[in-house]
Amino acid sequence: MAIFRLRWADQSVEVLGSCIVGRGEDCQILVDDPRASRRHAKVTADGETLWLDDLGSRNGIQVNGVKVTERQRLLGGDVIKIGAQEIRVIAPGMPELVQEIERPEPTRRFDAFGVVGQLAEKALGLGRPDEAERLLSGVFEQMHREAKAGVLPPREVLEKATVIVLKLLSGTGRGVWLDWLVDVYASVRKPWPAEVVDELYEVGRLSNGHNRQGLRGYCELLRAIQGDLGPAERFQVNRIEGLERVLSAL
Repeated sequence: MAIFRLRWADQSVEVLGSCIVGRGEDCQILVDDPRASRRHAKVTADGETLWLDDLGSRNGIQVNGVKVTERQRLLGGDVIKIGAQEIRVIAPGMPELVQEIERPEPTRRFDAFGVVGQLAEKALGLGRPDEAERLLSGVFEQMHREAKAGVLPPREVLEKATVIVLKLLSGTGRGVWLDWLVDVYASVRKPWPAEVVDELYEVGRLSNGHNRQGLRGYCELLRAIQGDLGPAERFQVNRIEGLERVLSAL
């Protein structure tokens, strides 16, 4: 069984079973913030998996800067925020990496994803895309769910996420990351930017198991909205259709 730790301020606790977070004196993690409810959240260890549940709090919870709207799986490096209090999830074997990443000044490119983004950037820089994928999968799963539900990410966050997803696609060859780009950009009803299409012509053909129907549906959507697009975007639609034909022929 994996033993996760939660760290906040100068304190930490191992999660064995479950622990309650809030202002109440019976909580395992005390949050001294008026925006925290007495019993705000529960963190539960279930075998190799860690879960976060909102216990009907008044002001909600964020994980890596994104508001939690349902039960949330937690990964090593995730940052839970309740009021002004940040609680970091430390997975087995991660403490040294976390402490190492906290010393340098954070890079702006990953600010939107908090500490977990910094850890992923380090993993990518070390040529460990699988580790970066593990760190970020929860963040991107949530963005994907919210986009499909009509909760669209801010433009800056989408741009940063796209850069990272392209690196994950290139490093792992997993078609799920191409599917992510298809689904999220279909949700915002926009063609991929030129630099994204350029990259996908290089790495898209190396991807394994992408959803061909999803990509075809994205092209159909773009054709349907072409009248609302400018000349540059219409040109990108033509290039995306060409990419779809290339990938479908593989």
